Amino acid sequence: MKETLITIFALVLSGCVVVQPKASIGSPIEEIIELYGPDYKIIEKKNGRRAYEWTVTETIDNPGGITIEKSNTEHKKNGWEVTTSASITIPTRGFTTKHTCRYKYNTRYKQERSAWIVTSIEKSGGGC
Repeated sequence: MKETLITIFALVLSGCVVVQPKASIGSPIEEIIELYGPDYKIIEKKNGRRAYEWTVTETIDNPGGITIEKSNTEHKKNGWEVTTSASITIPTRGFTTKHTCRYKYNTRYKQERSAWIVTSIEKSGGGC
C-alpha cells in the first residue's frame, strides 16, 4: 500500500513541471519573440549588449482525492469466470501549485546579420 501511494504521489507531481522556453544560442532574438510573445522586458547593459527577459507563470489546480482500484479474475474448472473488484478513495485536500520562472536571453548586435543574436540563456525561479 505504501509503494502504491508513493507511485501515485510521484505521478501527481510529474504533472507539475513548467515547460521551459527553448532556443539555441546563435538565434536572432526575433525568433524568440515570435515563439514566446511580446511580453518581455529589455535590459540595456553597459557593454552595449541587451538582455530580453520573460516571466512565465504556470498554475496547476489539483482537486484532491486518490482512488485505488484492484480487480482479480479467476477461471474456474467448470468454465465459469469470476471477477472480483474493489476500489477505495482516499480523501485528500486539494491544492494549487504555482511556478514562476524568469528566462533571460543575453544578446549582442551582429552588424553582418543586422540582428540581436542570443549569446547565453539564464533561468531563475522555482521549478525551472
